[in-house]
Amino acid sequence: MTLITISLNGQDMDLTYEEAVKIALEQNVGLRMQENQMDVIRAEKAQSRGEMAPSISANLRGYRANGNTFLEQEARTINTTSDNLSASVNANLNIFSGFSQINRLKYANASYEAQRKLIERTSQDVIFEVTNQFLQVLLDIELLKIAEDNLKTQELLFKQIEAMVEAGNRPKSDQYDQLAGVKNMELLVLQGKNNLSNDKSILAITLQLDPTVQLTLTDPAWDLDEVRLTEFNLDELYEISLTNRPDLKQFQLTEVASEKAISISKAEFAPSLYAFYALGTRYNDQAIRSIDAQLTTDNKNSAYGLNLSIPIYSGLRNRTQYVRQKVQFENSKINTENLRKTILTDVRQAYQNFLDVRSAYDVSLAQHEASVMALNVQKEKYSLGVGSLIELTNSNNNYVFAASKQAQAQLNLLFQKVILDYHTGILQAQ
Repeated sequence: MTLITISLNGQDMDLTYEEAVKIALEQNVGLRMQENQMDVIRAEKAQSRGEMAPSISANLRGYRANGNTFLEQEARTINTTSDNLSASVNANLNIFSGFSQINRLKYANASYEAQRKLIERTSQDVIFEVTNQFLQVLLDIELLKIAEDNLKTQELLFKQIEAMVEAGNRPKSDQYDQLAGVKNMELLVLQGKNNLSNDKSILAITLQLDPTVQLTLTDPAWDLDEVRLTEFNLDELYEISLTNRPDLKQFQLTEVASEKAISISKAEFAPSLYAFYALGTRYNDQAIRSIDAQLTTDNKNSAYGLNLSIPIYSGLRNRTQYVRQKVQFENSKINTENLRKTILTDVRQAYQNFLDVRSAYDVSLAQHEASVMALNVQKEKYSLGVGSLIELTNSNNNYVFAASKQAQAQLNLLFQKVILDYHTGILQAQ
């Protein structure tokens, strides 16, 4: 079981990637509203099943009447105030109504499954968003660490140059130039802290956390080499996406529901046949017979039979409803086909971007290694007095740039794999 560690003062939270996804899935407003809507659709699905059974109702009526009252047992009418009680039970069974009940059941089942797929895709949307923000914070942390480490290096170099200037081995201008470099790195550190704070705030808002909570993220330690060495086949990715994309399945199920809605509207043109049964009794306090005799013997009555209803003219209401459902069905097919094409386009772009980002990561590794070697050479040359501060500064800037690019390329590669999984519909919490 995943646990979230929160300090006693309630202001600090150690957050893993799995915990972030779990919180987001529990707190996302849109997802929660869709799950609430699922309760309604589930009830409608149960209703469509229940309508297959007979409808039964019971009625009980008590009233006081003033005026003429006919007493059947005595065959006379009296003018008085009487207390009356009547009760009845009625049952109706739909025998045939143009197969509307069967189609309503199929419509409800398709709508239920479509909503379930919508929730599944929305969950992937939430995971995608949280993953992006989580990795961005990790990138901010790495970039801030690079800036802070370089600031320490520049401060140490400034002290060395300062000592060299005092010894007369370096011009005073080198000291000023290096001081400017130190101040520039201090600015980069400050910007890095601001970026980290802002991106943490964005993540906290997404997770619906209190703004005062200080987040400490745990590196998920995903296997970058596994991602880097993974090979994909574009045709297989197409097939996977068309098989697994929840939103495509949702659109297809919506198309099925729209088709069933057409059948339901057609049923309004067909005759309907119902079987009915009614059982009733009543009591009048002016009759000479007892209440028990009146209710169980004298006034007891029942009726049963068939009721056939034939629609003849309804002001074109049925026709309009049929046309409306037919148009919705055609629009559903258009939406499904459009989404299918969009999915294939997105998968192709994500696949190509993954290849590009992977190549960029390999290049960043080589650039970083070369920048480290060049910086070490310039440091040694400068310490021996055969190199200039400009060359050393340029090498250091190249190193910082290469280190930042490597960090970005690393997390970009991880996130591009997430993008690929998202577009193929297989994205899950790592």
